[in-house]
Amino acid sequence: MEAKDAARATYPSVLRGLTYAQHLPTPFITTFMLIHLSAPALASIGGTDVANQVMLLGREYYHGVPQEKLLVFLPITIHVGASLSKRVLKLGRRLAVRSEKKGNRTVQESANSGTNSLTASNVLVRTGYPLLLMLIPHIATHRLIPSSPVPPISSISPSELDYTFVHFGLRNWPIRSWLMYAVLVGAGITHVIHGMPVVWRQTALKLLKKTRAIHSESRIGTSWGAEDITRGPIYIPFDGDENDLRVPDVGVL
Repeated sequence: MEAKDAARATYPSVLRGLTYAQHLPTPFITTFMLIHLSAPALASIGGTDVANQVMLLGREYYHGVPQEKLLVFLPITIHVGASLSKRVLKLGRRLAVRSEKKGNRTVQESANSGTNSLTASNVLVRTGYPLLLMLIPHIATHRLIPSSPVPPISSISPSELDYTFVHFGLRNWPIRSWLMYAVLVGAGITHVIHGMPVVWRQTALKLLKKTRAIHSESRIGTSWGAEDITRGPIYIPFDGDENDLRVPDVGVL
């Protein structure tokens, strides 16, 4: 019983720590995605030459021995590792709560745990797993394999790989290449759009209030996107009026 009580007491702090580890690297990942995706976006307007020029400028930010590991691979590893650990922790907690079921309190706690998966969380999960599955072969084929010292590759430098490499893959393996790029771009952009409000409310806003950058009673950002709320009312601005529309909490926005 004492072990269960100790685990129940440490669960919120562990979950909070994993949330910070999950959210803090996201600015680096988002910056990398904006730079990395700007080149193919401009390719549809100015062609391959413009895309190659923008890609070379972007590589000044994240290519190199220290900065690529610190600005790209390390944030992605921390974010993915914390996300998977948090998911496993929540699933374990949910199974433990369901196995107890000793009274109304436990039943209510189990019911609350089942309503935590709101729209934003569902979207993040459903885009996160496909994004991870496509990101692994993308890094392997575009970064790890070309840097192999084994002939005939012989450690091709990043500057030797431009968008003709992408064109070659699309021409020779169209279905696999289009599927991989479509999932990477679509799931990545959707993940960022739905994740930004979550990071803002659960981490950024709390840190700003702790550092007193904004007043602790401020309601900045309370109308941005969806939020995981398990209790209390939801406030939604109504036509710019000072009076907010109070909606009962039903667990889903």
